[in-house]
Amino acid sequence: MSPKVKTALKLIAACLLVGMVMSWLSIDVLDYLRSLGQATHYIVDNASGVLKIGGEWVLLGAIVVVPIFLVRLFFARSKRRAPDPAPPPPRPPRKKA
Repeated sequence: MSPKVKTALKLIAACLLVGMVMSWLSIDVLDYLRSLGQATHYIVDNASGVLKIGGEWVLLGAIVVVPIFLVRLFFARSKRRAPDPAPPPPRPPRKKA
């Protein structure tokens, strides 16, 4: 299977899992989009508070992003193979009797 297909399947699986969790938490897509629009409007209207809110959003996002990054890093390192062991030294030639 090509890497592009694998990546697409991983993305679909991740979207399915996140969608299931969001549904379980009763998060509606339209409500989320409305909230996103309201947040954008709020940021534009209250430019002085952007840094404070942005910092909070960065920390909130880090709660999700950093663990995902660490898991991906862990799996990337676990996929690396250990180097092949050095071959044994050659045997000395046998003496003929």
